[in-house]
Amino acid sequence: MSNINKPILLTMTIIATFLTATNSFAAQNSNSSSTIETQSVRLDISRKLNDRFPDNNIEVTVFNNDVLLTGQIKSQRLKKDAEKYTIKLTNDPTIMNYLEVRKPQSAAQTAQDLAITSTVKGTLLSSSGIDSGKVKVVTSNGKVYLLGTIDKSQERKIIDNVRTVAGVKKVIYAFKYNEQ
Repeated sequence: MSNINKPILLTMTIIATFLTATNSFAAQNSNSSSTIETQSVRLDISRKLNDRFPDNNIEVTVFNNDVLLTGQIKSQRLKKDAEKYTIKLTNDPTIMNYLEVRKPQSAAQTAQDLAITSTVKGTLLSSSGIDSGKVKVVTSNGKVYLLGTIDKSQERKIIDNVRTVAGVKKVIYAFKYNEQ
């Protein structure tokens, strides 16, 4: 990926962003006021974390009231502080903190992550027997995080489908399950 020139990288980023937005819109099945509220919460937490922990790359995902932290942060102490601060902001002690202690990833890696997310969403959307609208996909440094409330019977199929996508280094899932 490091040998790709800037115009190609920009084009890949635009395409990946478009595909992500398209797949997200197509798969979305929650009502719009709930989605707006969730995005508002996510943006508020993200802004406050990035103001408090500058020069780090903290991504916040909120889905079905679950909060996931991904990205890169400079030290283990800051990682713990970011989690404590998020708990304080959300009043939720079950924050999923997957921040990696390392330098922020490159723009090329971010573009690759967008492409992986788009491909995973497309794969899930086209797979029969999977309700892809109930699965949130987040990719950071090639690691794919899956959130959502699904039927337990779908779990293995979802994970197996995600593992087939090129560039996926690891699949981390935190599903909740529908009562049968």
